[in-house]
Amino acid sequence: MQSGEQTGRQALVVASRSDAAPDIACALREIGTFVTLESATAEDAMNKPLPRSAKRGVCFVVCATREDDDTLRDIIQRAGEAPVVAVGVHRDGSWIASAIARGAHACVMLTDAADAQSLVHGADQAFAIAARRRGHKRMVGDLHSSVGELSRRIDHLSSELARLEVMAWTDSLTGLANRRQLEQRLPQIFAEAARYDRDMACMMIDLDGFKQVNDELGHAAGDELLRIAARVIVDNTRASDIAGRYGGDEFLVIMPETTDSMAGAVADRLIDQFCERARVCIDSIEEGGDACLAHCTMSIGVACLTTSRPNGADELVAHADSALYAAKRSGKRAVMIKTAGGGSVGLSA
Repeated sequence: MQSGEQTGRQALVVASRSDAAPDIACALREIGTFVTLESATAEDAMNKPLPRSAKRGVCFVVCATREDDDTLRDIIQRAGEAPVVAVGVHRDGSWIASAIARGAHACVMLTDAADAQSLVHGADQAFAIAARRRGHKRMVGDLHSSVGELSRRIDHLSSELARLEVMAWTDSLTGLANRRQLEQRLPQIFAEAARYDRDMACMMIDLDGFKQVNDELGHAAGDELLRIAARVIVDNTRASDIAGRYGGDEFLVIMPETTDSMAGAVADRLIDQFCERARVCIDSIEEGGDACLAHCTMSIGVACLTTSRPNGADELVAHADSALYAAKRSGKRAVMIKTAGGGSVGLSA
């Protein structure tokens, strides 16, 4: 480093039980390297606020005895990011490793306290190492900040992915499974039931008079009826069942290990509860307005493996759909069960 670059440096020389500090300070002043230079005893450095020179410049700590090693450590801690040069006077080199371990930025061995050039060289080393440490500290801080930001982004992306996955498999209006999920899971459940010779039921549900409600009371009323139907279905099915909106005002319920009689009993409850809640809903909308003839009920078609004998999952749904149309032709608000002969038998609701 050129002398011009060194102008303006500040320094503090700290020494304990040594007369080397004044000689070192004098030598540094004489070669004009430091504009500001102060001296202090170790006791002053430990018990009083450090001079400004120790915070903004380089601190030389004279280690004349082994006991000064702890003093060196304490002063380094108080100096913060200021570079510290450990100065060994008339000591062998065994102390250097200890000084570095305690945090010294550079070490200088002196046989003559007036050897200012060695001290300046040590100061140059200390400033360079201190700069590298600050750079490393900033880099580590930036890295931690980047890792934290990356972690936050990953959490956000994970939440967004979970949200999109729910959207991809769920009907937004009713909260039930959508048709995509139904068509994805039904073949798996059908194959498992066929493999282990277990029964399963499929219910196709349609709302009677839904279009009239939409036309006379508006789409908001129709949406509320769809939500009511969904709540009724959830209230009356098991966790192992899969209920979904198949399209429009049609719902599909997949019921593993369920016979036609079990499914028929559930279908009866669905119709009774939905019709009651739908009537209350429509009455509350019509209250205070012109009375209309809108009403809404429910028809259900049921198909089971052991009853309708489908050849595959798609045919099971087709059988339930056929039974549903039979229920609607019978006068609506009815349950029909598909038989093996291709017909449907009624179950009064």
